[in-house]
Amino acid sequence: MLSTSNLSAAQAETYYTHEDYYSAEEAAHPTKWVGKGAASLGLAGIVNQQEFSQMLSGQAPDGRSLMGKVVDPEKRRAATDFTFSAPKSVSIAALVQQDERVLAVHHQAVAKALSVLEERYAQTRISTEAGRTKVTTGNIAAAVFTHSTSREAEPQLHSHCVVMNATQLEDGRWFSLSNEGAIANQKLLGQIYQNELAVALRQQGYQIEPKAQEKGVQISMAEVGQAWQNGYAERLMRTIKEEEVDLSEYRNFTEAYQQIEHFLEDVYMKKRIHSSLSYLTPEEYEQKWNEQQKKKHDIKE
Repeated sequence: MLSTSNLSAAQAETYYTHEDYYSAEEAAHPTKWVGKGAASLGLAGIVNQQEFSQMLSGQAPDGRSLMGKVVDPEKRRAATDFTFSAPKSVSIAALVQQDERVLAVHHQAVAKALSVLEERYAQTRISTEAGRTKVTTGNIAAAVFTHSTSREAEPQLHSHCVVMNATQLEDGRWFSLSNEGAIANQKLLGQIYQNELAVALRQQGYQIEPKAQEKGVQISMAEVGQAWQNGYAERLMRTIKEEEVDLSEYRNFTEAYQQIEHFLEDVYMKKRIHSSLSYLTPEEYEQKWNEQQKKKHDIKE
């Protein structure tokens, strides 16, 4: 699950107050800087309190301003918190059963979602002869805080990704980060996290859906006059849009056709996990179905 909230500098700095529940877990889950914007500023590794405070105030570690214009500090959005929360069962496996592989998978899934956010939704507005224009910068500076408990002291694996209100243009200038695109695609980013989590956990031997259901292989197409049957096609179109088209840039229609065809034939029809197939990939489900049919045939003989 992914939740978002805008933060003032004062709100964000509570991540470093010793009274707050976050800081008590810093030794167990070290903080870290991520993003091309952070790397450009020389920010890497564990988040230093002074550097964190400077970034929240719109200043680089060397004191340079990262704001395109003067803004009232009390009214300024210092950062946006993108919080990725693992499902309860995953939290239990990572924290109660102490499976470090699951914790690593969570970090991997968060990194994947943040990379998509950075590549597609890191934007700013600049003044041009045509007026104010939004441009994609492709870089963010984010401080990641991973925690293992909720405020109720219950096991809850989650990472707060505090994305600073600053991004860099190709010419080196820094401007405020427009976060509208990322927030508008919050659902997609959350799905990317969940999907990356599921795929990686399956690779580690975990079963995503413990109750396998017996289902026959079916092909469904809508009949004339049966509009309700189009639900299958509409769901497929949404998947293509969210998992391929929205994450890609095509130079022409030929390239778009080729990449979408590749997604359908090599990813969707073979390697993608489907909830309707008991959270198996089509290849896995087909193999399981064939094995079941063989067993039935052997029993009859």
